[in-house]
Order: sequence, then C-alpha cells, then structure tokens
Amino acid sequence: MSERIKQFYEKPKTHEELVENIKKLTEIPESKDHPKVVIKLGDPEKGHKFVYMEDTEGRKYVIALPIEKFEYHRDIIKFMNKLVQRETKKRVEIERVRGGGWVKLRGERLIIGKSSGDFGEAPKEEVAGILKEAFPEIEIKAYPDRIDEEFIKKNLHDREALLDILELNGGYFEDLPTELRNDREIVLEAVKTYSYALKYTSEQLRNDRETILEVVKRNGSALEYASEQLRNDREIVLEAVKNNGYALKYASEQLRNDREIVLEAVKNCGEALQYAPEQFKNDREIVLEAVKRRTSTLYGALQYAPEQFKNDREIVLEAVKRHGFALEYASEQLRNDREIVLEAVKNSRSALRYASRELQKDPEILKAARR
Repeated sequence: MSERIKQFYEKPKTHEELVENIKKLTEIPESKDHPKVVIKLGDPEKGHKFVYMEDTEGRKYVIALPIEKFEYHRDIIKFMNKLVQRETKKRVEIERVRGGGWVKLRGERLIIGKSSGDFGEAPKEEVAGILKEAFPEIEIKAYPDRIDEEFIKKNLHDREALLDILELNGGYFEDLPTELRNDREIVLEAVKTYSYALKYTSEQLRNDRETILEVVKRNGSALEYASEQLRNDREIVLEAVKNNGYALKYASEQLRNDREIVLEAVKNCGEALQYAPEQFKNDREIVLEAVKRRTSTLYGALQYAPEQFKNDREIVLEAVKRHGFALEYASEQLRNDREIVLEAVKNSRSALRYASRELQKDPEILKAARR
C-alpha cells in the first residue's frame, strides 16, 4: 500500500479518539476559493460511509467514517457546526446535507458507489472530484447508486469496472453472464460481500480446492455452497469457521465432531454453539468461550447451553456482561444473584424484567437500569 493511500486512513478505536482525529485532520479553508474539507478516518480493509454536506459560506465537506461507526452520523451535523464555528470564528452552520454513499479501497484505487440510507444518494462525480483534488496521486472511480442490467452490459469488457462493482456489492454477481460467473478472480471478489455468489458458479469451481480455500478465508459462510467433499476438508472448514463461526452449520458431520473446529467456531461467534454436537455443548471450556463472545443478537450463546451451565455462576456472569438479555436464560437461582443482575442491567437496562422480583426493587440496580 502506498504512503499516499495510507494517509487517507487512521484507526479510531473509541468515540473520543474519533473526535480527536476529526479535530486533527480537518482543514477549514480561509475562503470559498477552496471549498473542501476532507476528513480521513478508518481501516483500509473495510468499507466506509461518507457524508457530503455544505455550510452557509459554501464550504463542502466529505466525511468518511468506518461502517461500524455509522451511529456517529446522527451527531455529525451538530459536531461540524461547532467545529466550523470554532475554526472560522464566525456563525457558520451546515446548511444542507447533499447525500452520502460508500467509499472503499481496492488495491491502490478508491471506489465510490451506493447510497447512504441515512442521507440518500450524493452526487458521486462531484465527491470524486473533491477527493481527487485532495489526493491527486490516488486513482478514484465513481459508480452510480443503482447498477442495472444495461450498465453491466456496457462494462462487460471492462474488467476493472466489474471488479469495482462487485467490491461495492457482490450481489451483482448474479447478473453476470455464465462465463464470468465461472471466472475465479471475479468469484473471489464477489464472495467477499455476497456468500451466495458461490451458489451461481459451476460445479467444477465449487469442487476446486484452491478456490474454495480462498473463498472461505474471505467469507466463511460461503462454505454452504462448496462441494460435499470440500465441506469434509479439515483445512477448509477450519478456515471457514475462523472467518465466520456460523459456517460450522455447513461442515460435514465428521468435522462438526472435531473439537478444535468447534472451539474455533465459538471463538469467532458464540452462537455457533447451536450447531455443535451435544458432547461439545456439555464441554465447559467451549461453553465458556461461547458466552464470552459478543454477537449481533440480543441473547448470545447462553440460550444454547445445557441447563447445568445456566446455573454455573461464572458462565452466566460472563454471558450477561456481553448480552444483558442472556439473564432470561439463567437459572432462577442466578436471576436472584445481585452481582449478575447488576451486570445484566448495566449492559441492557431492559434485562431488569428477567431479574427476581426482589432485585427489581433494589435501589442500586434500578439506578443502573436508568442510566
């Protein structure tokens, strides 16, 4: 990766660090002759949302944020108002948001496309121009919000454009002609964001060991569409569950009975425990690893654990620290454990409903639930 590309990125780990990066990396122009502000944040391996806005003096702002930090967009206008007023010493305000979208890095190129659900579609070519002015050495390519069949037909012989499109949304893979859906490079690009891509390739490719190994390293859930033979390949399955624990569901019965594979799966995603054989659901080390992992659902892995672990204090405490609603699956005895209930409501205040009646009236627990 070139130094110029690296300059586009920083890695904020907390909201406070994000704010500090905004303060540090923002350039407020002195006049309308330089109507741009580019804020550079994030991880080059991930997609970013950007917001495009304009203030009352005509300055234009392109603000790129990592996808997982999208919640900060809610406060971005308020924050930018304070920032431009401080820097310009004037009563300058954000006049309008002109849309948003996604920006992603592919090799040494920045590609712009899709729309932001928060703000609607931004004028992509205009945003590309601002970025190009700020980063003249970086190749920047803008794509429309909606890629239709006609657009794909026009770009069938432009391999870079096709790969860019799939980087933005692998779902367009289904619209490609057969010969391209059996092209290894194109499959590997599409599968990064669209595990179903493998479903639409040839049987030969789904049984190609080298290809499938690369596929599951990029998207473990694509294991579902690998050949039966390769779903029984230990190296492939191990790589798949390391990338996405849910891939355990698609492993052969023989490999679902492999302890190392199950352990790696729950380390990646605790709720993969539901696909483990009973012998591993009764394995305390595996269950403890599973409940320690935060997942996208409210309840976590405790719901899939056997009854004896729902009455295991250490396991339940670890579970509610990450998923307050896991308290619902704790034993009656532990739902009456003050420390456990307190940790649960600190994590999810609505978890209070699963506490014993006595603890629902505890002043400290009620105070924690109101925060």
